[in-house]
Amino acid sequence: MMQDWLPETIAFYRTAAAHSDYYRHLAERISAHLPPNAHVCDAGCGLGELSLALLPFCGRVTAVDRAAAPMEDLRCRAAGLSGLEILQRDIFENRPPKPYDAMVFCLFGGMEETLQIAAEQCAGPVILIKRANTVHRFSAGGSKLEHFTPEAAEERLRRLNIPYRSERFALELGQPLRSLEEAERFFRLYNREEEMTSEEVRGRLQASVLPGFPYYLPNRKRLGLIVFSAPDVRRIRRRG
Repeated sequence: MMQDWLPETIAFYRTAAAHSDYYRHLAERISAHLPPNAHVCDAGCGLGELSLALLPFCGRVTAVDRAAAPMEDLRCRAAGLSGLEILQRDIFENRPPKPYDAMVFCLFGGMEETLQIAAEQCAGPVILIKRANTVHRFSAGGSKLEHFTPEAAEERLRRLNIPYRSERFALELGQPLRSLEEAERFFRLYNREEEMTSEEVRGRLQASVLPGFPYYLPNRKRLGLIVFSAPDVRRIRRRG
């Protein structure tokens, strides 16, 4: 599903990331599965927060996304930063000069897409980050995610006889908010299936100690990390 990268959407994402250790902790977990000094592709990188967090653990990071707005935002933030390549293109059409040492697919999409891309572009480990829940956190209507869970990914790998490792964990990535009016705008952006009253919005918020942000919308993200090998995918595809 393509993210709507409106200016306000980008601002909310940036604020949340700036006031959380979410991406640092996520990068640390991913780094345990990377080869030394690896060239890593962050596929469908969005605003590139994970790409930036991975840099200390890699020789080089290539951030790829087809959406123009987040890639331009990342270029501005990463100006003069070494070790980061930013590519605005469809990851399916990406043709690296040589396969990446590793690829990361963070909340990317379905397994068939991931397997195809990994087989064509990766030489080593493929690391998936999947939401370990079946409804979207901020949608009262409950956007269904059951096809994108860690369990669905693991089931597909088992059916293909592709060895994998996995783990479950939770990290906080909540939304600091400057006012109740801003909170209502946030819910209008993300809670598209049901209108919420001001009282209902207020009931979802916590008091915050962050300077300039009196309100906080908690978001404890339950995640699954799955690792498998791109050569194993190619072996299976050749047999098929």
